Amino acid sequence: MKQSPSGLAVILVAILAGASLDAQTVTLTLEPSRADIPACAGETLDVVIRIANPGLLDVGGYQAFLRFPAKYLEPVRYESGAIDGFVELAGPIPFGTGYRACNAPGSDSWGDGAGDDVVAVAATVFSAGSSTPFREATGELGRFVFRPTGELPPGPITLASNLEACHRPLEQTTRAFSLDGRALGEASSSSFSVSMSSVGIAVRDLVCIDQTQTVLLRWFNPPLEQFGGFRIYRNEEVIAQISVNFLSSYEDREPGNGSLTYRVALVDRNGEEGCGVTCSIDRGARFKRGDTNRDAKVNVSDPIAALDYLFRGGSLTCEDAADFDDNGENNITDAIAILRFLFEPGEKPPVPPPFATEGLDPTADDLTCDA
Repeated sequence: MKQSPSGLAVILVAILAGASLDAQTVTLTLEPSRADIPACAGETLDVVIRIANPGLLDVGGYQAFLRFPAKYLEPVRYESGAIDGFVELAGPIPFGTGYRACNAPGSDSWGDGAGDDVVAVAATVFSAGSSTPFREATGELGRFVFRPTGELPPGPITLASNLEACHRPLEQTTRAFSLDGRALGEASSSSFSVSMSSVGIAVRDLVCIDQTQTVLLRWFNPPLEQFGGFRIYRNEEVIAQISVNFLSSYEDREPGNGSLTYRVALVDRNGEEGCGVTCSIDRGARFKRGDTNRDAKVNVSDPIAALDYLFRGGSLTCEDAADFDDNGENNITDAIAILRFLFEPGEKPPVPPPFATEGLDPTADDLTCDA
């Protein structure tokens, strides 16, 4: 049957309308930063959330749900990209706050460390004083960062967009939204595999030793012909690159306070880094004995501060510093001892460390000290 011109026009309009809708569909994909990863501590796998926005629509936010094998990977953090206003994470603790029970009270099959767990992010362009929409054709919205657990799988592992909807009120799918909250296109689905190789050569028996002012790292090396040097990290920041391979210790002379994780990785003769081994240490606050008011000096103001704390309800930021005789208590004898040290003539009695310079309290007690 011969089509009339008006009928052809209707068909053409319908085709163009469909093409226009397709062109305006916003899709998100989840892509791995690498196709293979050594199954050892210190390595990371990034899963990038990419957006395709061919119609240059105003994108106001997105959500992404990713399933991963909990036996072989653990989530470390999320790094925001093009949309970084309000960002909320969910997933296994401590990456996220966990999930509410799915169907059965008390159960959390998405964060129990068995089988596949799920990490999720929801983000918008809205933040304090800013609500500029995303209008680019392509971009990186952010990335999930994982690290190996140390278990070696029998074959490649699979990560995929989550398609299981059981945690309400959200629909647990990956998609973008307009500024008024409408979904821009259908839910996106991505799946990919990553190979995990066996652990290569590495140092062994790494230990961290707190030496008050410094931290000493000690380890044992594999045969020297197998590597060319070392790369040393503190809390994932490089603090030393060593191009000789006969060392078996390193002293960190500026470690700082708090929880520190060190990683020693071997480097081959081409500069390529292999597997790293980690050790952790928790360093308390540094102080100077007698410096009760924490002004970096020991003078008459310090016993005054100690007496104010004892008898007038004053505050101390470091009880250890006020414990001048290091007997584990704050009392009037500390203020008297500081005054005698400052003003009595003759040879000064020894002061319990740390005194010459700031350091850690060498004796255990119940006194506290802010960093």
